[in-house]
Amino acid sequence: MKTISTRLGTHIAETSTSLALCAKITPVATGSSGVSPYLMEVAGTCSTSETSSLTTLAVSPDGNTLFAASNTGSVTIFAAFDISDPTSPSYISKISDGTNLGRVYRIKVVGNYAYVPVKDKDRFLVIDVSNTASMSIVGNLYDATNLNGAWGVDVDGNYAYVTAYDGDRLTVVDISTPASPSVTGSYNSSTYVNQATEVVKVGNLCWVGTGSTYRLTSVDVSTPASPALGNSYYNVSNMPPCVAMDVDNDYAYVFQDNAAVGEMAVLDTSSSTPSYSH
Repeated sequence: MKTISTRLGTHIAETSTSLALCAKITPVATGSSGVSPYLMEVAGTCSTSETSSLTTLAVSPDGNTLFAASNTGSVTIFAAFDISDPTSPSYISKISDGTNLGRVYRIKVVGNYAYVPVKDKDRFLVIDVSNTASMSIVGNLYDATNLNGAWGVDVDGNYAYVTAYDGDRLTVVDISTPASPSVTGSYNSSTYVNQATEVVKVGNLCWVGTGSTYRLTSVDVSTPASPALGNSYYNVSNMPPCVAMDVDNDYAYVFQDNAAVGEMAVLDTSSSTPSYSH
């Protein structure tokens, strides 16, 4: 079972054929490290033909709906599941679109919309999820330069911040009109955002994780039309290839899939120069 995302009270994971929801994440006795481990137990599963190979998940802000897509490229659907009762999750509906959907690595849900980069299609989709029984793609932006290998996404206000893995870019997309997303600005560097994967926006900075280039880079997006390099941390020994990341309370938590350098790195982002914490 591969863990995809966690939220308070419910842990969401997937297998090749079913979605499993593990609820009641309960702290147990604090270990010698000073960190309380958690006990998880499966609350309910949903196994249908619609759940096969769905590897990319996002939960709605109210916690009642799970949205899912695939990063395999062969499964071109975007699906919704009702998880309001974790003991009995159920399939709601899907969008099937072999032209616009493909390898989806991240989904960001804000309000009535899901924002979806599609890596192998160099696209950024805006999906109306206000009615989960009848979802639709309302915005579709194709850009082989600025969205080349579109991977990660974060959203703040009228802008989406999208990483382009194959284009070594962070791209700012204007989403003020959902039906007509457009590129506002882009920062490109084969050094500082090479193989850009994850992005998390904090204040005027976008923190960008990279694939196999051992970096965490901040990009100043205070002027959306002209994103600029903030600072960067590089270390082959401590910094893992980033496949998942979050930034909270002056720390960046970078997860990776290379066991040679450990499973997670914590970096202090409180100053203008990020530094390795542990």
